[in-house]
Amino acid sequence: MGKWDFSYKNNDFIDRWTVSKLEEKRFVTEPEAFDTALNEGAGYVQIIYPVRKRYLENIPDKNYEDIEMKDINKVYFPFEKARIDYSGFWKECYELNFFAQMFIITGKNEKKNFEIKTCGRVKIWVNGEEQADFSPYERNLGKSTEISLEFKEGINEITVWCNDLAERDANVYFQMKYKDEGELNTFISATGDISKAAAAEKMLKSCYLNKNSYRDREIKVLFTASHNENLEIDTVFYVNNTHLNTKIPAGKATLKSGETKLVLSIPKELNIGYISVILQIRLSKDIIIERILGTEIYIMENFPENTENIKERKKEALKFMSEYGDGNLQKVIAIIENNGEYSRIKEILDLETDAINRRFDCSDFRMPALIWIYKKYRNHFKEDDLKVIKESILNYRYWLDEPGNDVMWWFSENHALSFHVSELLAGEQFKQDIFPNSGLTGFQHIEKAKKLLNEWFLNFFLYGYGEWNSAVYIPIDLIGCFALYELTEDKEIREKAGRVLDHSFEIMAFNSFKGVMTSSHGRIYEKELKGRRTTESTALNWIAWGEGYLNQSIMSTVFFCISSYEPPEKLLEYEKWEQNRRLIISNVQGKEKVNLYMCKTKDYSISSALDYRKGKNGHQEHIFQLNITKDHDIQFWINHPGEKELNGAGRPSYWAGNGTVPMVEQYENNVFLMFRISEDQMVDFTHAYCPFEDFDEYIFRGNMIFLRKDTVYTGIYIKNPYKITDSGPLKNNEIISEGLANIWFVKVMTKEEAGSFQEFTDRFCNMKITAGELYMEIIDFEHGKMNMDWENGFRVEKEEKVFLRV
Repeated sequence: MGKWDFSYKNNDFIDRWTVSKLEEKRFVTEPEAFDTALNEGAGYVQIIYPVRKRYLENIPDKNYEDIEMKDINKVYFPFEKARIDYSGFWKECYELNFFAQMFIITGKNEKKNFEIKTCGRVKIWVNGEEQADFSPYERNLGKSTEISLEFKEGINEITVWCNDLAERDANVYFQMKYKDEGELNTFISATGDISKAAAAEKMLKSCYLNKNSYRDREIKVLFTASHNENLEIDTVFYVNNTHLNTKIPAGKATLKSGETKLVLSIPKELNIGYISVILQIRLSKDIIIERILGTEIYIMENFPENTENIKERKKEALKFMSEYGDGNLQKVIAIIENNGEYSRIKEILDLETDAINRRFDCSDFRMPALIWIYKKYRNHFKEDDLKVIKESILNYRYWLDEPGNDVMWWFSENHALSFHVSELLAGEQFKQDIFPNSGLTGFQHIEKAKKLLNEWFLNFFLYGYGEWNSAVYIPIDLIGCFALYELTEDKEIREKAGRVLDHSFEIMAFNSFKGVMTSSHGRIYEKELKGRRTTESTALNWIAWGEGYLNQSIMSTVFFCISSYEPPEKLLEYEKWEQNRRLIISNVQGKEKVNLYMCKTKDYSISSALDYRKGKNGHQEHIFQLNITKDHDIQFWINHPGEKELNGAGRPSYWAGNGTVPMVEQYENNVFLMFRISEDQMVDFTHAYCPFEDFDEYIFRGNMIFLRKDTVYTGIYIKNPYKITDSGPLKNNEIISEGLANIWFVKVMTKEEAGSFQEFTDRFCNMKITAGELYMEIIDFEHGKMNMDWENGFRVEKEEKVFLRV
């Protein structure tokens, strides 16, 4: 056995443990209905499902005697994490359990104090005696408590049991912080060579990819640390899509002694998507070190020609999606439209109907396609398959007031719309049939769905999207709108769906730059922020305007292609903005009345959500975004991380969303961000995503940074000191500035607007900038005096003429 020693001081997170595997047990209850309100904003909503209520009525327990000690043997490598974390996404309801163990050495019998945090339950034994039991059971909302543990002189064994219930996305973890003065001496034991483990961990901490997006099959993994032994590394490629499970082992690679580069080949099965490159070093059965690196791949040799005719683009897109689209029911339609083999259709159909019948979360996004298939493509299927399709439609749960024991998500505008659309179309297809789950006839489902749909439309036409400008969720909303536009028998509902389509494409046209939605977003994920070519809104833009990228995300794009809908031609000018003058777009969306602002020219776009929920806990909102030139990798944004883990599953995560939401103000090409981070947050810094190596030139001058790409210049002022990440996955891609209170200012201009890069940097440096914790004043060479403070907002004393406002 190897022994690994660690020492902790006051307020340190204890992060070195041996752990068990995660035990996953399907949790099934009697089906129940329930009722709660739709979430009409974009923030997180805490919902107590019936399955959770039943679970908490009979909370499980574990006795010390139940633990098989031999199972708590895998060394946990935290990397950036400050907790033992098994968070993830489960499409059905599961009870989750895991154990952790460590040893504490004391010089006498004494008590020591700790802080424990979890969302579920933590039970702690010291030397076999139970000493703590904390069970908040708050879904995804971590709670803390302080505990005292008694230790004997010498070596003390600590064993922790962590339990929770996973309902789709689940934060499953415990966190332990040492609270006393002086040092806490600990160790863990495992089978294997600890010295080799430390060296291997150091190597994987330092690794990074040579690109943020790949258009060829060669990936280079680079290392900033050195090593003096050969390292065998297992590699796996994983497609980041919660709706699919695609892991492709890529075999072993050897990093020879002294080498700092590992060359990998992307498997031929992978062509498009945001992927994880998983690197594993196995030193023993107990010591397996894993590092995950995310990147976009877009390997296309035969991209469809950019025809000016939308009808031809639709045909080309269907061909593309039948080959490269995700394996869902929408792909079945694309395959049928291109006379594909029945075996391919059958394979997808079986998997998808199984997901619908088991009521996987997000199965509501599939149901409109299943009904469309039955209604319009039934002559392509065998009788047995048609029977399965009909039974799947009739037996589905169409709203939360019907009985069920699933954890499908009902409480956001995109899911609500999918359920209501599915219910209406299913009722219209089978008017006389009894739907077994609800006991209603098709006619009754029609009446119920119309009421719910009209409520949804009324809210939309009054307020617009709560999940404003979302490159992820607007395409999901369009699944239902395209289905209604083509399939419903109700003319009024069809007309309303058409209005939503028109407004949605208007939003995409106004907020897209070179075919990619580059605005602030009400809800977003890291894979959509970094994988601009592989987001579904980008494919919708290509079909609509001929600018963008077809890709693997096809849930609404297939429907767009087989529908008769075409966006208003007048929007083309705004999507393909080709003028030097600035286009200013400002509007208000959602019941929260979010003030949105976009400024774009032919060379850049810069966008913000103004003064939105400042100082409050965030979720998945993306508040500020800058994109430059035609290369979609040249982008810049700022946020407060919601977690420390670089590839975590949190909402908010490291890059997507905010732990604490900043105050943001924008005037044309100027953006101010003021952060007042609450002290209970896990992360005490703000940061910017900034791929330095993709710029042609960058300059550091005191607390200012200057970037140039082609003829576009960006100036950045940061009140607090900053550093550039120089090792690990974010090497040369991140600016970090520590402090709970901070101010960032960003200005972007072109050569036509500012002259030479030297002139721009000199004028920026000569601006008079006064900044405190709660205010900032800039005397700007372009707009005069601009003031921003936490209480009174933003003012410009010298107003410049706005070049063009929509």
